[in-house]
Amino acid sequence: MPVTISSPEAAVAATPYVLGFAPRDSVVLLLSGDGPHLAVRVDLPERADLNWIATILAGLPNPLPSKTVVLAYADTMAVPHTTEITKWLADLLVAVTDLVAVLVIGDGRVRSLSEDGPLGQELDIDLESLRDHPVIAECVAEGMTCMPAREILASTLLPVADTVASQVADALRTATAPTQGYEKARAELEQRALHVLLSGDPLAPEDVVCVARACRDVHVRDPLLAIILDEHAHGQVTLAHVRTRLLYAITHLPDTDAAPVAATMALIAWADGDGAVALMAADRACDLEPTNTLAPLVIHALQHGLPPNTWASLTDDIPMEVLRGQVRRSA
Repeated sequence: MPVTISSPEAAVAATPYVLGFAPRDSVVLLLSGDGPHLAVRVDLPERADLNWIATILAGLPNPLPSKTVVLAYADTMAVPHTTEITKWLADLLVAVTDLVAVLVIGDGRVRSLSEDGPLGQELDIDLESLRDHPVIAECVAEGMTCMPAREILASTLLPVADTVASQVADALRTATAPTQGYEKARAELEQRALHVLLSGDPLAPEDVVCVARACRDVHVRDPLLAIILDEHAHGQVTLAHVRTRLLYAITHLPDTDAAPVAATMALIAWADGDGAVALMAADRACDLEPTNTLAPLVIHALQHGLPPNTWASLTDDIPMEVLRGQVRRSA
């Protein structure tokens, strides 16, 4: 979380931006400490059980960050029911992390269940009073967005039926195999895809096809990612720009060709610190192509709270000729 959560009110106001969508009937854990910051969201169960706890534990890093804010959202769930489940969860978590606040949001109010810790003062306020909380301006300044619901965020990755999508489908059908050697064709594909993703030129159907082909070939995709992340680290490119162009490709490709692009966007969104979009894109890639190998890696990284620079740090010392498949990496 790039913003500072300094009060229970700030935690409630910032959470939809941290997640990327407004949670409903959910429990959210905001985790912070010396390691990476992490937000974990799970659906509220109809009753508290060990399977639900196991789902939460599967999404927590090890070791667990030292401080945790628990937020429980009661929408269709009754507030008393939500409160009891939240107390049960808090009793389990208190042994392994500092619960600085335990909050229940329901019936238009925010109530605190904790009394100890820097954020744990008694609280019972109107939820509407947080609409203009200063932390929201911080979130917006950081480029964080908030969709009204998870389903709306997921829908942004769905295909659109327009003229461009028809032209992309035609371009995929009529695409011919390169006549030059494989390595030369792959090098040209990498250069063209890099230009498509980094430039500000309008995207033509042929550009969308280029991105799809580049993301499907691991020896083109991985060098592309290395170059893009390196240029981002040196302030030469914004990942938001790359994500916008990948999203355009995803929504204009048929389902048969969208998965590798969605997986690539998931990694770029993770590197950009947007876990909500990263998870949505990775889920989309897995749904479209269960054999996709990149998307599960992103999901695993998000579940274990790995920081956004993890991929770049892992590939920094790998020579480009290895990423391009030109030589094998020596032991």
